[in-house]
Amino acid sequence: MLRLFVAVELGPEIQGRLVAVQDVLRACSAVRWVRPENLHLTLKFLGEVPRERILQIREALERVARQHSPLELVLEGVGAFPDLKRPGVLWVGVSSGQEELRRVARHLEGEFGGLGFQPEGRGFVGHVTLGRVARPGAASSLEQAVGALASDPLGFCRVSEICLFCSRLHPTGPVYSVLHRFPLGVPAQAAPPAGDTGPHIRRRSGVPPRRTRD
Repeated sequence: MLRLFVAVELGPEIQGRLVAVQDVLRACSAVRWVRPENLHLTLKFLGEVPRERILQIREALERVARQHSPLELVLEGVGAFPDLKRPGVLWVGVSSGQEELRRVARHLEGEFGGLGFQPEGRGFVGHVTLGRVARPGAASSLEQAVGALASDPLGFCRVSEICLFCSRLHPTGPVYSVLHRFPLGVPAQAAPPAGDTGPHIRRRSGVPPRRTRD
């Protein structure tokens, strides 16, 4: 079994800026902080999946990816779920590109719902999780620290692919790795004509957009 989720990978520059936000908040409450290399933007959590379903999942992700164009995100704003009065999860939000992300997430829900995966219980809101509050009680100091943060955007992120991640649990915390990448907006490769068994050169029907780091 593999523990899988679909997400947008963040580049090192954006990760560095998110870590700077974590550092500002670090003294305010007992929080299990997400490690820098694990910072990402989740689109769909799949859970524990048998290895033999990987091909089926890849085909679904290819269908979704080729129907959506690359998009641009601006990360901005720090908050908490359910709110800063009762913080459980600390996050950085998306101020631009939220609707485009939502369309991709809805498409994923449809594809994976058809494959029998459990639908999300709430509407999609694109965000990057910074950490999870382990001990409530310091909400007031956390709220003050969030209020003192600059309101300027944290960074710009061009998204040219979605990724299938695997999460492996270790005593020191989860380790995330990318299993497969799916370029956005790339048409399916055309099949060769039926009965054509001789040597030929297949024309590429699409070229993945060059990936831009944050």
